[in-house]
Amino acid sequence: MEIRVLEYFLTVVQEESISAAADLLHVTQPTLSRQLIDLGKELGVTLLNRGRYGVTLTHEGMILRKRAEQIVDLVSATREEVTESDRDIGGEIRLGCAETVAFDYLAGAMHQVRQEYPGITFRVMSSDAYEVIDNLNRGLYDFGLLLSPNFPDTYDYLELPHQEKWGLLMKSDDPLAADSLDAAVLLKIPLIVSRQWEDQAGLRIPGQGLLRRNKLNIVSVYNLAYNASRMVKAGLGYALIIDGLIDTSAGSGLTFKPLDVDITTVPALIWNKHRTETRAGQIFKNALIQSVSA
Repeated sequence: MEIRVLEYFLTVVQEESISAAADLLHVTQPTLSRQLIDLGKELGVTLLNRGRYGVTLTHEGMILRKRAEQIVDLVSATREEVTESDRDIGGEIRLGCAETVAFDYLAGAMHQVRQEYPGITFRVMSSDAYEVIDNLNRGLYDFGLLLSPNFPDTYDYLELPHQEKWGLLMKSDDPLAADSLDAAVLLKIPLIVSRQWEDQAGLRIPGQGLLRRNKLNIVSVYNLAYNASRMVKAGLGYALIIDGLIDTSAGSGLTFKPLDVDITTVPALIWNKHRTETRAGQIFKNALIQSVSA
């Protein structure tokens, strides 16, 4: 399986037409068709359905598209790594980031890097811990921004000087908005929780022990805080969320209420210690270290 053929396949998928893709790639239509047929035979599957109005992906074609995009991106990143020099440092730094106010530290470091190295660009993807770890292992992310750095030995991390405060997001006119909240309230209300909380045995509350998951009324799980806020506005439940992620100013219709126990997490930038860093990656990491040490 050649990278060039995968790039041909992805162009056809993008254009939804073999003839349009052939024009874009500057190859003849019969040549392109033959390459795709041979790719399908190599894999033992049919990748495309041809119709009057263009081509569509089969189920197998959809699977290949996802993997082909990852392979092509990885090859492109590898080319950048082996060809860059100190005289002309550039390339894309790929970050998978959990939602946290501490992202401000990364944004500041990005700006600092761009001032000195305009050839360096960034790709920031909102991801939860599972996606970040998986894509770091695959080499698709250079860095991850996660909460509570309890990671395997294969990772190094830099804690950021910030603590995230967890509490409940609710409607402004909710009766609970006028009261102080203790941990026991979590057992009495419909909860909307992040995926990192869902897969745990329960919520560990300082001074209260573990609130078992099977005792909690979890009505929905989110990985983006904005979606959680829309569910709260719709009246689905109360979102267990980090303070500062959602607008709770006057007129927003929402309010954040901290619990009367201390549930905090510490954000950290993580990276795979066994993967060779690009010069661009080293520059970004050093800029962040200087920023948090200032």
